[in-house]
Amino acid sequence: MNASDFAAALLPGDILVVATSKFDWGDKAIRLANFYKRGNGNRQWGHAAVYMGGGEVIESFPGRGVIRRKLSEAYLTDNNYALLAMRREGLCEKNLQAFLDFFPRQVGDGFDMRALLYYPLYMVVPGCLQCLLDSPRVESLFHVTGRYYCSELVATGLQEAKDYCFERPPARVMPLDFNNPLILTPVSQYTPPGWKKSGWLNVLAGILYFIVCVALTALAFFIVPLIFLAAWVMMRGKKKER
Repeated sequence: MNASDFAAALLPGDILVVATSKFDWGDKAIRLANFYKRGNGNRQWGHAAVYMGGGEVIESFPGRGVIRRKLSEAYLTDNNYALLAMRREGLCEKNLQAFLDFFPRQVGDGFDMRALLYYPLYMVVPGCLQCLLDSPRVESLFHVTGRYYCSELVATGLQEAKDYCFERPPARVMPLDFNNPLILTPVSQYTPPGWKKSGWLNVLAGILYFIVCVALTALAFFIVPLIFLAAWVMMRGKKKER
């Protein structure tokens, strides 16, 4: 399917998931989380957006927040992007309109970087302790109200339309989760001419990114508290000596 046929098949409210062959640090975080969630297969989808009609999409990016722009200029004129369109069938007209009305109100809101930090932490924490990350108090540390990362924005729109179809809250929905034919119907897919998945340099960069994420996460959530605990023990020891 060429770019014009792909765009012609879209309807307002369609959800777009995007893969890129370009080097993108934000994309690396999502792909690593995809690998952890689904293994080596089908982990390429690293971004999500909503088609608003009129050839426009609304999406959220690091450093730019929630923006509105032309689909063709964003993805269809650049051979570095592949797209998959998914549709929520059976959505009544009222709920569809509520879904579409949500996104323009969020344009200009910030990007939720904290939500992305949750995934490297989830990969580091042992399975027996991951239930702690799902507690409301801990989850609130990884979400900023009024800010969204890409798939969180789309999932929140479904929630606002009272047609939420995920078990986890919007801040825990990933772009890959929209590629699910049990809840969304595939509409069309666009793969640009000469499309190539990330090369070995991008793979190495992803591995490096993972190592850095693990190191920073361990520093923030394990080593720093241990330092404070050690300092507290030393201070208690000095007080007892006196």
